[in-house]
Parts: sequence; C-alpha cells; structure tokens
Amino acid sequence: MKTEIEKQGKKVFYRSFSNELCPTDEQIKELSAVETIYFIGYPDGIYDTVNLLPIVRSGITATSIEVDFSGTPVFLIDASVFPGSSGSPVFLMNIGSFVDKRGAMHVASSRRYFLGVVAAVYFKTEENKIVSIPIPTKKEKVVHTREMIDLGQVFKWTCVNETILYVLKKVGK
Repeated sequence: MKTEIEKQGKKVFYRSFSNELCPTDEQIKELSAVETIYFIGYPDGIYDTVNLLPIVRSGITATSIEVDFSGTPVFLIDASVFPGSSGSPVFLMNIGSFVDKRGAMHVASSRRYFLGVVAAVYFKTEENKIVSIPIPTKKEKVVHTREMIDLGQVFKWTCVNETILYVLKKVGK
C-alpha cells in the first residue's frame, strides 16, 4: 500500500539499523560524561520541503549516559531542542578520531551509537503581571511566559528497544 507521499510520485526517505548500532554496557562505561551527539527530526515543523528531508542538529550530553537521570532511564542533552523534535533519534558519532573517558586520543578510529530518542524539552516559566484597571474582583491576572532552556530529555535506547519488543509481542510477531 502506497503512502500519500508515494502517490504523489515522491520517495519516502528513511534509514533503518539493527541493534548492532546500540552500545553495549561495556561501551557505555567507556563514554565520557560529555559527548557530542546528533539528532534528526523536524524542529518546530521545519524540514526540506522539496526533498522531504529532516533536519540534523547537534549538541552535547548534559548528563552522563551511563547514569539514569533522576532514577529514570533517560539522560539530558544540551542542544536546541524544540517541540517537533520529540521522537528524534539521537546518535553519538565520532568519525576519524575521539578522546575517551581516560583522556586517550584515538586517531583513525570511529564510534557510532544509537543512544535513544528525544522525549521532551525543558522550559523556564516566568510570571509577568498585567496591570488592570480597578474592577471589583479578587483574582489577580498573571501572564505566564515559557522559554526553552536548550535542554532535552532522551529516552535511552534500552527503553526504545523494550517498547519495540513489547509492541511486537502484543501484535504476535
């Protein structure tokens, strides 16, 4: 069955990968607390409208991937994460060289890992008061403004994998 995009004579762009791209527990232990990450998606609904391609963004880990942030299987990234980025796959990619946790430089080496999926963006909320004319009322009107603080929450790849396995079990595959 063709999608609406395919009916228009356009190709759907997608890439798949196996669990081989997911880091092992040992590989996770080798990662530094701060790593460069990339994520692919549609921030604020933006994409290449002609070629129907998503946008690639980058940032760094804001918390260690090895540790469950606040006791949940997530980690934080410091990146411009916007609504529309939810569901974006997050990758660690070092091509050519990288420095490991102990500070050793690995030249002519590469690492590529699927780390998880963007789940949420953090906001800072401010209260700004509106001055109103005197009307007999007891409620004060306040305007809340929200500003993104460039922190995103990422469900770890293990959660993504568990979810996929659960769904496959439910549908009998």
